[in-house]
Amino acid sequence: MNKELRKMRDEVNKYVVLFAEHPEKVKENLNDISLDVKSLKDMLTSYLDKICKIFQMWCDRSVEIFNSDDRNVFLQLKKAIKMFEVNYYLNKLSYEMYVVGILDANLDVLAKRVEQISILT
Repeated sequence: MNKELRKMRDEVNKYVVLFAEHPEKVKENLNDISLDVKSLKDMLTSYLDKICKIFQMWCDRSVEIFNSDDRNVFLQLKKAIKMFEVNYYLNKLSYEMYVVGILDANLDVLAKRVEQISILT
């Protein structure tokens, strides 16, 4: 997981803990928290767009390598090494997209909770 995603994860987790353990602080700073949740959601969306473009590039590269010529042993070995590299990056990026999905779901829950608190108070 890269540094940018780790920072966003830490921020989301900070708000999850805040909602769970200190609801009185949430009620006091409801507008600020609402804006922070929206900005975090926007940051996650832009990060996901960026990761999806990179993922698509690696998928295209995988197709190119898969369709490459492998008539002899050396070409087959070269193809296997390239596929190993491509699969490494595809796995890494798919994990990051999975983490973004979890963080996005957490932010949806937090946004609903902010809305509920604002209605009840």
